[in-house]
Amino acid sequence: MKKTERHNKILMLLDMNQQATYQELTSYLQISEATVRRDLDSLEQAGQIIRFWGGAKRNPNHPINQRNIVEGILSKEKRVIGEIAASLVNSHELIFIGSGTTTLTMIDYLTATDIMVVTNGIPQLESLHSKKINAFLLCGFYKSFSSSLVGRQTIEMLEKYQFDKVFLGTYGLNENLAPLSADEYEHEIKKICLKNSKQSYILADNTKYNRSSLYVLEKENYNNYTLITNRLPDNSTNAAKILNGFLISSSDCM
Repeated sequence: MKKTERHNKILMLLDMNQQATYQELTSYLQISEATVRRDLDSLEQAGQIIRFWGGAKRNPNHPINQRNIVEGILSKEKRVIGEIAASLVNSHELIFIGSGTTTLTMIDYLTATDIMVVTNGIPQLESLHSKKINAFLLCGFYKSFSSSLVGRQTIEMLEKYQFDKVFLGTYGLNENLAPLSADEYEHEIKKICLKNSKQSYILADNTKYNRSSLYVLEKENYNNYTLITNRLPDNSTNAAKILNGFLISSSDCM
C-alpha cells in the first residue's frame, strides 16, 4: 500500500471514530507499528492530526472530510448494528436517538412510523423527516464534528422526558464496558437518557472497545443497558457478566 493511500485511510478512520490507537491502526491497515508511527509523524507535521500517548486523533482545526463520514455510515458493521436497533422500535413509542453515524444508520431501517422521536442530531432530524416520522430537535449550541446540538439548554429540555427507549452512540467503551464521552455535555446527555428510559441501548462497533476518557458513566449513574455491536470483545465471557447478559451481537460481521 502506497504512503498516500495509507494516509487517506488513516484520516478516514479518524473522521469516523474521532481517534484511533496504534493497535487499531496496525490492524486496520495491516502494516507494522513502526510504519504507523512514521505515517502519523507526517500527518502531524501537516497539521491534520494530533498525537497522544498510544494513538492519534483528528485536529479539530482541520476540516473533516464529510465523504469519509458518509462512507463510514454505509459500512457493513454499522448497517448491521443499525438494522438490529431499528427492529427493537415498536409503534406508538417515544424514543430518543442520539447523534453519531451508527444511530443515523438505524433510521433507514425503521418500519414503525407512528412513533415520536426526540434527537439532538441534525442529520438524524433530516433523515426522520424524509421518512415522515414525527421528530423533535432539542435546542442548543451547534457542535460541528457530530452535527449535533449540545449545551445547558439541551440538558434542561432532555430532563423533562421519560422515554420508552433510547438509542445512543458512544465515544467508546472502557475495559468494563462503561460508556465513554468525548466532552462534558455529551456525558450529561448520556447520563440523563439512560436514567430516563425504560430500555436503553448503546450502539458501538468493535473499534470502540478498550478506550479511555475523562468522562465515564459509572454503574450507579445509569440503569442496565443493552450493547448492540457487530463483534464481542476478546474477553466475551467477562463482557456478558458485566452487562448481566444483555448483549446483542451479529455473527454476520464476525
